[in-house]
Amino acid sequence: MSPEQIFAIANLTAAAAWLLLAVLPRQRWVTTIVTGTAVPAFFAAAYIAIIASRWSRSTGGFSTLAGVSTLFSNPWLLLAGWLHYLAFDLLAGTWEVRDARERGFRMCWSCRVLRSRSCSGRPAGCSTTACASLIDAPEAGARLSA
Repeated sequence: MSPEQIFAIANLTAAAAWLLLAVLPRQRWVTTIVTGTAVPAFFAAAYIAIIASRWSRSTGGFSTLAGVSTLFSNPWLLLAGWLHYLAFDLLAGTWEVRDARERGFRMCWSCRVLRSRSCSGRPAGCSTTACASLIDAPEAGARLSA
């Protein structure tokens, strides 16, 4: 398989996982099995396989921006970096949905948070989660009325 083929499969897998997370946020099997374990493990296994087979033949490194640029000029290592990003991002989104569910947020907030993570960048999703916790969590009503 080429890096392009693996990239396409990984992106479709991530999109399907995010769709499940957005459509079925209250289903524990989604956040426990699919988005919290299986899909990130798939990405991690592919990442490890790529790093194990390609790292020793690579140039570049992580100590300078130029080194990172050289490292990621290799399509296989760029793919490994992308897989790492997909796994971490999905785990962060899964945590946000679990946290919202456990704290009693309305699930419409979870969908807004997920949308902000995918449309305006991942840090915006974390900011949206923080704002939502001030506005929508059950304990927020007690804080605001006190």
